Amino acid sequence: MKKNKVRLVIFDLDGTLIDSTEEIQFVVNSALEKNNCPIRSKEFYIKNIGSGIEDLLVKSLPKAFNQNFNEVLNQVKNIYSENLNKKSKVFDGVYDILDLLLSRNIHIGLVTNKLHLLALKCVEKYFKEYKMKSYGAGYLYERKPNPKSTLEIMNFYQVKSQNTLFIGDSEIDIKTAKNANIISGGVLWGNGSAKELENASSDLLFKTPKDLFKYLNKSFF
Repeated sequence: MKKNKVRLVIFDLDGTLIDSTEEIQFVVNSALEKNNCPIRSKEFYIKNIGSGIEDLLVKSLPKAFNQNFNEVLNQVKNIYSENLNKKSKVFDGVYDILDLLLSRNIHIGLVTNKLHLLALKCVEKYFKEYKMKSYGAGYLYERKPNPKSTLEIMNFYQVKSQNTLFIGDSEIDIKTAKNANIISGGVLWGNGSAKELENASSDLLFKTPKDLFKYLNKSFF
């Protein structure tokens, strides 16, 4: 990869920039308990986070569940809104990466399957100074792996596909990058496994935030 090529880096949120698994586990399990359903383990959530809260709730509910799904979904959304950012934290090393990009005038975007308003609150709390162009679920476009939000960010910054990198921790993120015809980078500090990301044909793999920092510092500028 030639130097000075990447002009825009788009990140996933949960499992990439912030560690939110325990928070999501607490939110969904609280709703499950409220409806007398068995709660799920952290390992379950690690394997199933990524496609949005509706999909996660479907997977979390018992197969024999016959109550009103939308009512439980609304409970989940309310619990999530009330407990947002209480159990989440930014992964160590992420601010170093973002500071590096900011110092080199590289544009920063965010595309997540977290509900849009909740995503904006997370960005406001943790990443306000980076002025990320951010899109979450339930806003203008279909959720990932649909590439429209990614393409809209590229259009906003007037950056071509060959100059854009998408960083995420799941197969969904890699598929999003592929669908947008941009460079994909899978990270192993979140919820995705090396096997999952390799099977999705991620262009790049990073074990730690420090590895990504080093790669960006040496390869893109």
